[in-house]
Amino acid sequence: MTDEAELPAALDELYRAVGALVDTRKQMLGGVIRAAPSLYELLLGEIPAKRGDRETRGVARSLPNCFLDAIDLRVQIDGRVKAMHPAGRSTPERLRALAVKRFRPQDTRQVREYAAELQSFALSIRALAEPAHVKEIAQPCPSCGKRYWYRQNSSGEKVRTASLQLVTEQGCTCLSCKAFWPPERFLWLARVLGHDAPAGVVLDQP
Repeated sequence: MTDEAELPAALDELYRAVGALVDTRKQMLGGVIRAAPSLYELLLGEIPAKRGDRETRGVARSLPNCFLDAIDLRVQIDGRVKAMHPAGRSTPERLRALAVKRFRPQDTRQVREYAAELQSFALSIRALAEPAHVKEIAQPCPSCGKRYWYRQNSSGEKVRTASLQLVTEQGCTCLSCKAFWPPERFLWLARVLGHDAPAGVVLDQP
């Protein structure tokens, strides 16, 4: 299939990946469906209040690890999104502009890479803010071969977690190399990893 034929599907992936980060979500609360903050807003909510960008860059390492992780993730996302689309006053604004940007057929591979990286960021936010929804898979990543991902805690010690992080309705990402597999690839992923699907995950043929 040519790049020209594949571009529309790649653009759809990018549009969905942007929406996963910046669109208002729906949440069931008390039996009623209500609007919930976007994942990017959820990330900002994990950062200590009343701390501007200048202050967070020099934030004391005595803060709880969840705060430090949120700050690090925000800096990473903001930097990558600005590199993808420099024009704009904020990360959500840049992302929305990226989603409607005109790309050429020869840009198809880059569009898919953008989409995969943004999908990976969405899972990283959920892993941080909603850990109960994330399943860890302690198997080597099919893309980079890394089984574990490491970060430093506030004491400078290395903390280990599984590289592969899975959200049932969203996909699986590798924290080490940012490779991403959507839900329709779960069956393939389970076969490659050589085990059954994680509990609670229903696998369909891709």
